[in-house]
Amino acid sequence: MEETFGERLQRLRKEKGYTQEDIASKVSISPQAVSKWENDLSLPDLEVTSKLADILEVSVDTLLGRDTTNINKEEEPKVEEIEGTYINKEENIKVNYKKHNFKILYISSGTLFFLGLLTFILVGIFWKEEALGWRMGWTFILDGLWLGSLFECIRSKKAEAFLYPIFITSLYCKIGFLGSHFNYNGWGIYWFLFLTIPLFYSIIGIINKIRWSKSDKNKEN
Repeated sequence: MEETFGERLQRLRKEKGYTQEDIASKVSISPQAVSKWENDLSLPDLEVTSKLADILEVSVDTLLGRDTTNINKEEEPKVEEIEGTYINKEENIKVNYKKHNFKILYISSGTLFFLGLLTFILVGIFWKEEALGWRMGWTFILDGLWLGSLFECIRSKKAEAFLYPIFITSLYCKIGFLGSHFNYNGWGIYWFLFLTIPLFYSIIGIINKIRWSKSDKNKEN
């Protein structure tokens, strides 16, 4: 009987001495997802499949169960040229997938930056009172930057990708400008917001340390 993807993944995992938790930690998913793969209830996407192959030290073709017994091992693999470098078919898939992700990220970040710039101009034109629109509107450009990083943070599941300092700077400037306009001391009172920046990264560091510690314990088991 032909080996299923789940059976093959389980066999290769055990050969490497990994637990389901080890695999889950390395590809940043839940152990339940690994269990579903091994029970053939679902399949990983292309990027995760490539990561699994690297972790298990096999080719993607081997992981997917492609029959390679009739391939002449002495025959050099076919290659194709991409941007001046030669890579095999498996690497071609990885490069194209990463280029696709970066393309989406650049487009979304560029769009948000453009919207921030447009908002700056519109606020400057229509909020003419004390020229507040021009004085405060530039902060919307910062909003485009931290919003773009928020999307990347969600996509990569890494909190450190979020541009928290830019978010705090934008927030503080808005409060300060509005405070000056509405006669309250926004600049002087809300400086403490910047103290949350090291706190933010300290919390992320603690969370990552706990996560890595659990991963190391699972490997020992």
